[in-house]
Amino acid sequence: GDMLLSQEDIYLDGKCEDRDLPRNVRLRLLVQDASGNHFLKTCEEARHLCGHPPDAGFSSTLVRAYCPQTCGCATAAQFFTGSGEGCPLSCKEDFETMLASSSQCMDMTVEMLDSNPEWHQYLQSVVLHLSQRANRQAVQLGRFLNTSASVSGCAAFRQLARGEVKVDVDNGFGEQESPVTPDFCSVTALRGGFGGAEHRSVRFFCPTTCGCAEACAKGTKACSDCPQVCPISPPNPPQST
Repeated sequence: GDMLLSQEDIYLDGKCEDRDLPRNVRLRLLVQDASGNHFLKTCEEARHLCGHPPDAGFSSTLVRAYCPQTCGCATAAQFFTGSGEGCPLSCKEDFETMLASSSQCMDMTVEMLDSNPEWHQYLQSVVLHLSQRANRQAVQLGRFLNTSASVSGCAAFRQLARGEVKVDVDNGFGEQESPVTPDFCSVTALRGGFGGAEHRSVRFFCPTTCGCAEACAKGTKACSDCPQVCPISPPNPPQST
């Protein structure tokens, strides 16, 4: 319908800045409907939806589309960055510009993460994303992340990708499912179950865990989501004269 077309236009042509909801009545009504708050006047009042998975009513998708700045679309905070998930494409370009000058080359420590609101939004989104899946293991892995990533930071994501988290692989019908090992370091693995669901990886927070130095040695495409001002390989020892 009409709404999805405009969604696609916003994705391709929209600027990565919040729309002027106080002055644009039509957009304000859309965001009011999406948030269920008919007194809403600003993007800030819809912030709580920014990190929610896309749903049948498009509520979080609309909020990301019209409030990309508030929703952190150009930052590591935003997990739902696909073309069908609301954030304008220009935000991805802004994120890449930020990465191009970022020298955060080591995993952030648990203390750094704990005081970083972007990490909390990212983590909450990943947990919601896992717990929404129609898969018992994904739900259990979401619970694991919810408790352990706040304590052990990047290490929790490493355990997940390596299949080290003990989950019940019985699907509830007495059958064993093949183990689910979501790799939030992998940009390709995070292309979701439907078109337009490309998710942002955890690489910005955890470049060491995610092997950014090795990935970036393979070229720009492989280096996606990684801080770029990092040594790709150890520098050559000084030549003796």
